[in-house]
Formats: sequence, C-alpha cells, structure tokens
Amino acid sequence: MPSRRTCAAVLASLAAARCVPAPTLAPAPAPAAASDPPPAAPHRPAPEATTANAGAARCQLRGPSDLGALAPGGVFAVGFGDRGGLAVWAGPGGARARPLTAFTEPAGAEVALALPKDAAPREVVPVAGGFVVLAQRLVVRPLACASRCVDATCSSWPAGTPQPHVCYRPCLRPCPRLEPVGLVAQRTDSAGCALGAWVPLQGGPFDIEAVIPGTDRAFALVTGKDFISIHLPATRAPAARSWAARAPASGALEVTRSELPAADYALPVRGSGPPTLLLLDEGGALRVVGPGGVRSVQGNFTDALSGRLLDARLQARWGPDGRIHVARQVWLSSMDTLQYAVLDAIDAPGVAGAGGALDHLALRPDGAAERGALRPPFAEYIEPHGERGRFRRRTWLQRTVGEDIDLREADPDASDARARIAWSGEAFAITYAVPRGGVAALRAVAADCSGASAGGDTAETQVPQD
Repeated sequence: MPSRRTCAAVLASLAAARCVPAPTLAPAPAPAAASDPPPAAPHRPAPEATTANAGAARCQLRGPSDLGALAPGGVFAVGFGDRGGLAVWAGPGGARARPLTAFTEPAGAEVALALPKDAAPREVVPVAGGFVVLAQRLVVRPLACASRCVDATCSSWPAGTPQPHVCYRPCLRPCPRLEPVGLVAQRTDSAGCALGAWVPLQGGPFDIEAVIPGTDRAFALVTGKDFISIHLPATRAPAARSWAARAPASGALEVTRSELPAADYALPVRGSGPPTLLLLDEGGALRVVGPGGVRSVQGNFTDALSGRLLDARLQARWGPDGRIHVARQVWLSSMDTLQYAVLDAIDAPGVAGAGGALDHLALRPDGAAERGALRPPFAEYIEPHGERGRFRRRTWLQRTVGEDIDLREADPDASDARARIAWSGEAFAITYAVPRGGVAALRAVAADCSGASAGGDTAETQVPQD
C-alpha cells in the first residue's frame, strides 16, 4: 500500500497537469515558462490498420470509458499518434480535452481548452510532441425561405375574387442555417494543455473533407477547393537550461494553401513522407499536390487491360527510396491482379525527410501486372464502415474481414448515430454520445482486432460501375 507521501506526490502531479485556459473570446496567451513541459519525443502518426495487425476473425471490445460531459448537440473528435491519443469535445462550459491510451482509457485528467466560442472540434492530429486540434468556426446565417402562410382574415386576398374561409398565401419564413466560415488550429501537449494561442486559417469558408498525415511535424487538409499544408518547423534549442526555451511557439505553424484543380479521382499518398495528394483524370493524366503546390506528371496510368480508371481500386505510397509508388487493381483481368508504377525524378533526394519539392515527375510502369499478394511498400489496409448499426471492416480491395463490430456488446446504451471511429495503432477507437442523467456524456470503446486474418477475409463480388 502506497504511503501518504507517495499519494500526495501523485495528487500534486495530477493537479500540475491540469491547464486553465484564458477566456475563449480571444486567443489564449502562451503558457508561463515555469509550467512548460520538457520537450517530448516525436509523436508520429500511428501505424495503419492492415490485415496483419487488425484482421482477426473477431474483435474483443474493451470499455466503455467515460470521458466527460457533452454540451447539448456538442461535437467531438479524437486522434492518435504512436504514443497515445487525445479526445476533444464541446462541453457545457467550453471545449474540453483528455489524453487517452491506445485502448481509449483515460490517461490523464480532463482539461479546459481555449477555443473560440463559435468553433467546434473537428479533427485531432499528432504533431511533434503533442497534437494539433482543428476546430471549425460556425455562424448562423439569418436566411428567409419561401413558404406558405395561413391568413385567417384573408386580408391579402386579391380584390374581386371569392375568399375561402382560410386563405394561404406565399410568404417568407426565417430559416437560419449553420454555415462554416473558417478553421482554427490549436497546438497542445500530449496531455491536452494548450501550447500558445490558437491560429486562424485564413481564406475560408472551409469544410474538412480529409486529413492526410505526413511526417511527425507535418500534415495536410483537403477541403472542397483547397489543399492546406500545415508544417511545424524544427527549432534549435538555445544554450539556456530552461525547458520552456526549447518549446517552439504555436505561431511557428507554417500554413500554405494550393487551389485544387478539377479532377476525377483524388488519392492521398500513404506512408512516411510529405503530405501529398495525387489527382487523376479518367484518361490517366496525373498531377501531384504537395507542400510545394501543384505539379503535372508526364505519362499516364492506363493500358488496354486496365479498364476504366474510376472502376478500379488505387493506392499510392511513399517508398523507402523516397519515391511515390502507385498500385492499381486491373479488374478486367481479375479482382486480385495489380498493376504497379512509380513516380521518378523527384528533385531532392530523400524528399521524405526534407518536406520537399515535387518537380519534374514522370510516371513509369514498374513491371507487368501481377496477381496475388501485394508487393512492398503496399499493404492491404483496413477501414471500418458503419452498416446497420455495426462497423464492418473492409480492406483496400473491398474484402470483408471477420465479424462486424457491435458497440452494444460492450455498452447497451451505445448508439452509432453520431459515433466516430479512429485507429489508435493497436485498436479501433470508437467515441459516441449517450444520455446520462439528462446530460449527454462522451464515451469510448476500443475494438481490439489484433492478429492476422488467417484466412478470415471473404472476397466479395465487385461489379464495376458504368
């Protein structure tokens, strides 16, 4: 049994971990030097879910864990790196945050997070030694919509025409609408405490359609019209001994925007490298969008056997050679026949570590079409999809893996109506809202699907779309 002195030390450390933000009407000031934590190890994106590490025939559910109270209609977000996760939600008194283990168990105290009052948490991304919380700013637009109103006195009925007992006339009714007007980014440490002030992302309105992980210090957002790259430059520690002097300010976030040209297919590049998006047209023409902007690529990814580009499954990855590799399902031959190519002539060697430019690229076929297992660096990754109250695991080639994940096996009160699911590196983390004593609560369940599928994949018939 721990001594009183030990218990007192633990309680003191928990109290020190709590952070109290400034009022949310303005950006929060930087934390005091005395409370700044020591620099943490890099917080990289968690290794993705594949048939090798998340393909078990049946997932074991762990939880539920109560994270905190939700405001009425409050939204929430969760994200994980390779050293744990962070849940952020809209609480009754403002934005709240709480660190999580890889199995969605609370790893620390709930803390307040300074965000604008009109901002709703949308995404949590691991960056450097902590996270970046992305919140969407929303405003209510006072609109008037065409409607039909009852006029019991018929005062507006045209003169000289018979009047019914109850008249209906065209009218305008208020129909306020919630619209996005922009995004803000807030850096936190691994415990959810804010590091510096939140940073507005100018140029909205924005609506996040995808987040593309990159290195441990960079990621990108895809909106309806823009590719937004966010990078935290490394800082050199000064000679001073203070840990606070080593922590980069939140203003060091570098944000670049590139307008997305029209395309038929948008493909994020997976793996460790600068956050990058490939844009493909139906004819096979290819462009690359990265921190350096939009670049065209010589060559295309079609031939007589490959069929329509949009009817196939596509995958792009950074290889250990610092080049982008592309795989495509050749469905006219068979569902597991794959065609490979590589983007050559990247200007800067080792661009994956340089955050680098993508100039003068050429797409080169990388051998004949192959049937069977994926070659490195590709993987049969898994993405859960909500279907009929459950989550079904599907692979890149649209195979169903094992049994569905049913939240109600762990929590009879669970509902997937507003549930969000994320991969923690070891389990699928599912967060959801439940009523609790008249107040909604945020809960989390971990679905441990560790282990290879061991033949559990069941190939489904796939009908190409016309």
